[in-house]
Amino acid sequence: MTEENYFNIELERSTSDFRYNDDDDNNIVMLPDDLVLNYIEKPSVNTNESIYKYIVILVGLPATGKSTIAHQLIHSLEANPSTTNLRCEIFNAGKLRREMSLTNTLQLANSASEDLFSLQNIHKKEKFAQMTFQRLINHLDNDMCDLSIFDATNSTLERRQGLFRSIRHYNDHISSNFILVPIVFQVTCLNGNIVRYNIHQKTFNEDYFDKPYKVAVKDFAKRLVNYTKQFVPFTITEFNDTKSKFFNNTDYFFFNLLNNGMDKGEILESFSLERHPLVEAVIKTIYTFVTSYVSTYGYPYVKKVDDFFKLNQPAQSKLELLANNNSISNLNILNSIIDQSYLNSLREHLQK
Repeated sequence: MTEENYFNIELERSTSDFRYNDDDDNNIVMLPDDLVLNYIEKPSVNTNESIYKYIVILVGLPATGKSTIAHQLIHSLEANPSTTNLRCEIFNAGKLRREMSLTNTLQLANSASEDLFSLQNIHKKEKFAQMTFQRLINHLDNDMCDLSIFDATNSTLERRQGLFRSIRHYNDHISSNFILVPIVFQVTCLNGNIVRYNIHQKTFNEDYFDKPYKVAVKDFAKRLVNYTKQFVPFTITEFNDTKSKFFNNTDYFFFNLLNNGMDKGEILESFSLERHPLVEAVIKTIYTFVTSYVSTYGYPYVKKVDDFFKLNQPAQSKLELLANNNSISNLNILNSIIDQSYLNSLREHLQK
C-alpha cells in the first residue's frame, strides 16, 4: 500500500460521508456531515498558547492495553494543574467501525476473503483508520478539543507515514488555525499472562459480547496473528527519519511503554528552536505518566492478572461458586487456545 495523506483525502471528499459494509464495497449509507472537515479559508491566528493542539498517535498490537492506557493518560492530564484545562478526546478506529457497521456487531468470517482482519483486507481497515483520523482533524481544527488520541494499531510504516505527512500538511497550510504537536506513544507487551488476560477481556467487548466464549477467544487469537504478521514497531531510527522528513522545525515526541512499565522503554523528544511553556507542560505530564506508570497502574494490574490465573478467592455463596466454576472453565479454554506455542509464534513474528 502506498503512503497516504489522510488529511488530503479529507479535503478532496464531498460534504457527505458513508456507512461502510464489510461485505460489499458498493453498499453505502449516508452519514451526518460531522465526520467531514469543513476546511475553508480562515485568517491565521496570532502566536499564543491557544494555537497548540496535540495528537497522540498510539502504536501497538491488539491486547496490549492501548485503549485502557489512553483513558488513564487523559485522567493524568486532567489531574495535573498545569494541563487540567486541556479538552481531551479519544478517537478509536474500532469504535467507528462498529458504529458504521450495518449490524453494529462483528460478523464472524467463513473465509479469509470475508475476514476484515485478514492480510488481504488491509484496505478495508485503512478506510476506517482514514475516517477516524479525518474526524480527529475535524475536531481539532474546529476547536472542539485540544488533545486527541488516535487509538488504533497504527502498525505499519505506511500508515504512520501517512499520518505524519497529514500533520505536516496541516501545519504548513497558511490558513490552518493551529499548530499540531505529534506525540507517538507505543505500547508494547510481551508478558504471556498479561496478553492472555487482555484477550480474555476482549471477549466481553462490543465485537464479542453476543458470542460464545470459546468462539470469541479463537476469533480474536486469529485476528492478533494477522496483525502481528504486518506489525512494524516504531523505533529510534524511524523517529529520526520522520523528524528529518516531516518535523524538522516542529515539536515532536516519542514514548514507549514496555510491559506495563515493568521494563524501561525509550523516551525521545525533539523540540523546535523555541520551547513553548505549554508544550513543555504537556510533555512533562506525559513523561511523568510513563515513568511512574509501573507504580501507579502497572503493579496493581499485574496483581489483578495474577489473581485471575490463580483463582484463589474462596466462594462465599452458591452464586460465587457458580461464578468461580465458570471462570475456571473459561480459564481452561483460554489457556488451551493461547498456549505457549501460540505466544512463541507471536514473538517469532515480532522478531523477524
